[in-house]
Formats: sequence, C-alpha cells, structure tokens
Amino acid sequence: MVFSAVTKGLATLLVITAAAFAQGNQQARVIGVVTEKQGSGAKVKSDAGEVYSLVFAPETKFQRIAPGQTSLKDAAAIQISDINEGDRVLARGTATDPKTIVALSVILMSKTDLAEKQQKERQDWTRRGIAGTVTAVNPAAKTITVRLPQLGATEQLVSITPKENSSLRRYSADSVKFADAKIAPIAEIKVGDQLRARGDKSEDGKSFTADEIVSGSFQTLAGTVVSVDPSAGEMQIRNLDTNKLMSVRVTADASVKRLPEAGGFGGGMGAGAGSPGGGLGNGMRQGGGQAGAGGPRPEGAPRPEGAPRAEGAQNAPGSPRPGGFGGPGGRGPDLAQLFERLPVSTLAEVKPGETIIVAGTKGSAADKVTAITLLANAQRFVDMRRAAAARADAASGRSASSGPGGNWNLGEMSIPMP
Repeated sequence: MVFSAVTKGLATLLVITAAAFAQGNQQARVIGVVTEKQGSGAKVKSDAGEVYSLVFAPETKFQRIAPGQTSLKDAAAIQISDINEGDRVLARGTATDPKTIVALSVILMSKTDLAEKQQKERQDWTRRGIAGTVTAVNPAAKTITVRLPQLGATEQLVSITPKENSSLRRYSADSVKFADAKIAPIAEIKVGDQLRARGDKSEDGKSFTADEIVSGSFQTLAGTVVSVDPSAGEMQIRNLDTNKLMSVRVTADASVKRLPEAGGFGGGMGAGAGSPGGGLGNGMRQGGGQAGAGGPRPEGAPRPEGAPRAEGAQNAPGSPRPGGFGGPGGRGPDLAQLFERLPVSTLAEVKPGETIIVAGTKGSAADKVTAITLLANAQRFVDMRRAAAARADAASGRSASSGPGGNWNLGEMSIPMP
C-alpha cells in the first residue's frame, strides 16, 4: 500500500523544530506540503488540511534537512528555486491574515528524499516484518502472542517481545494513515487486534524481538460484489458470512490488488504476477519462499493443462511437505510477500458478481467499512480457506462449516503498511 504518511523520524524532527520556533517573537508557523509555487511565495497544505499562502522576503532563510534528522546542525542552505511541489516544509514568520504568512524561515524536506526513505523503510518492514492477529497480551511480561495467517488449518503462533527502546504505536479509530498513529503502551493492545511488527525472528520462528510495533482494531471480510461506483469510491457487497449487504468505501489511500486468472497460490499465480516469465511463484522461490509453477498445489486444485508433474518437488529444500498448503504437515506460503507481489488494480476494474476480500476500519454503522486493502477476483482464495476450514472441522469432529467464520485474515492486507 502507498500511504501519504511521513516517517516517524520526520514527525519527531518537526515537533522538535516547531518547539524551537515557538520561542521568541514569531507570530505564526505552518507544517505541511507545498502544493503550488507562486513566484516569491508558495501554497502549503497543512497536516490539518488547511491551505496557507507563504510570502518569501529577501531576508527569508531557507534550509534543507534529511528525513529523520532531528536537529538543524547539518542543515544545508538552499534557494527559493530549490523548493518544489510535494516538498514538506516547516515555515514560521508573521501572519498578515489567518491564512497568509510572511516567512522568516523555511525548513524543507524534499519529496525525493522522503520517497527514498519511505521506500527503504517499507522494504525493511517487508523483509523483517510480520503481521497477524493478537491472541494474547501480557503487559507485565511485555509479551504479545500473534497468530500468523496461514492457508492451511494449522495455526502458527509467535511470541513478540518489544526491545528496550522500541516504538509502540496504535492506529486511530478513523484513520489508516501511519502519521495519525499514536504512541500507546502495550496495555492498549487487545486480543483480536491486527498487529504488525518489525524486528528479528528467532531461528525456530516461534519468537520475535521487535524494534517497532503498530496495532489497530480492523476487520477483514469476504463478499460478492453487488454494485460498484468508481467515481464515488464506493461499492456494495454481500457478506459471505452473514449474507447481509454492506457498503465499502475505497479511498485514495486504499490498495487494490487482484489475483490473476491463471494458476494458483502454489502454481505461480499466473503470468505477470511477479517477474517476467516467472510469475509470483518464481519471485517467492527467489526470496526463499514456497515452490512455484509445477510444485505442490493446494489440495484439490487442478494442475494447469499440459503442466508436467514435478517429481520430487515436495522434497526439495524449502518446499512444502507432503500435503501442499493445507495438507498434513503443510505450511502456508508467506502471505505478506505473496500479497506484495500481486498486480495492482483499481476500483474501476472490480465488477459485479466477482468475489472480493476487503480489510479495513469499521464504519459508524455495522454495515459500513472503509477499505485499507481490497483483494479482487478472490474466489479461489475463498475456496481454499473453506476447504481448510472443512478439514479442521473434520479433524476435530465438528459439523461442517461453510467457511472460516469471518477469519479471512490475509496478514499483509489486514493492517496498513507503515
């Protein structure tokens, strides 16, 4: 997902510098993004959504700092010409009216530097991160138990311990932007929350020490599309678990992905899902994940016509054990990496009648949800989850169920990427 939130380091810097600027005779300041250059000035949209006009004077001091920098010690002097639309600025000066500031000082973080830092952090969250559902919290012991999403019936539990100086943040109830997440103690994390952590996993994969943790109360559900209105950013679906109609709001911050038509989770996801010629399966093998085309398939999934059976593939290093992704002893693929590699789609490409899985915030009413991520063309995934639930029911002696009872968690799509 792509979010407009700035990094924690940037936010920290802005707080520090803003506090410094508040001392003295300065009458006004604004923190925001440059939306328009205007000769000897600029338009800035503040973090609160208000638009201000900055007027630059001959004595205005311009400085540029790197994202994450927390002081002006290494700031570089720049000119008016170095300011561009999309740059983030902290300006202070004298207000000539409520929305106009004659700037005495402008501190800038360029959009290019911000994008590069955000991309590096995003890659680190993907490489060193885990995401799942909270099953237990022990504030006294400072541990959080998380169930990782699996395609198979066997759940995988991981015990997370924050490092001494780790950051714990929590998404606000009405926003999926990381910039809006607030510092919160471990006691605020609840069973059933979605949680994402970045840090180091133990060799056996059962414990995790976290540099950073972000959590929130979100929901993930599956449904059949009834209608789509791309211009309004809304769609109507019928919830597969409740059979009730629901309204899904899809904003510009949401990420829309689509399962390709060909292949399957164990069969490369079809051409175009990953790198050229390799599909998603090839990309996952390169990353040390599960087998791709020709490897073990989900139980009951047909092998693509003409595709040869890969003898011995199930015993290859790093490949699933016999039974595939939900069979006896099988382990599911890395859903976080899988989802990251899926093709990007749009709401306009979603059609009535197809199955979707949507993760998002709960709306003001029970029949409304605001999407964080929307997975389109998801019928095959729904079928696989239902098959896994049926096997679990049979193994435990319970009566057969129609699905996982609302447990459509996809990990990567169930909580926003910082």
